[in-house]
Amino acid sequence: MRNCYRAEISNFPKEFDVPAPNGWVAKVHRTKEPGKTYDLCRKDVQTQAIAQGLGKIFRQKAKGIRGFGEFPKILPTFLVQRQGTTEFLTVEPMINPSNKYRKFINNDGLPTEFGRSCHLGLKCLAFVHWTLVFTRGEFLICDVQGTENALTDLQLASVDRK
Repeated sequence: MRNCYRAEISNFPKEFDVPAPNGWVAKVHRTKEPGKTYDLCRKDVQTQAIAQGLGKIFRQKAKGIRGFGEFPKILPTFLVQRQGTTEFLTVEPMINPSNKYRKFINNDGLPTEFGRSCHLGLKCLAFVHWTLVFTRGEFLICDVQGTENALTDLQLASVDRK
């Protein structure tokens, strides 16, 4: 479990070139184990980066499908160390708060009731299925949630369960 907070970031490295018109959100893992936050946050960043890379390929391929429309971007996530501590957290661009945040695909890779009943949910389901085929059964993106413009907190199921 994590706590989420609105965050202000100064001196964000320009080479990342990440637009955050709605600001930033910081996500802090709730763990009492010393030093565990680094491993948890690193895994979050790696998972989101894999999902983001697969999402970019899928978006390109989906452009060629008539009537499919635009697929939402998957937000980048960054690992940050709290200044003067050994604790870590993640930050990512905040999703536009005026957009309705929804869960489309559950942790088991199956669509939610809402996900089955809307066009965006069916796109997310197509993405989930495509990731399994594209990676030859190695990965399955699941826990897909967000808005019509941006997805976040995706999870990755893998054959080796790591």
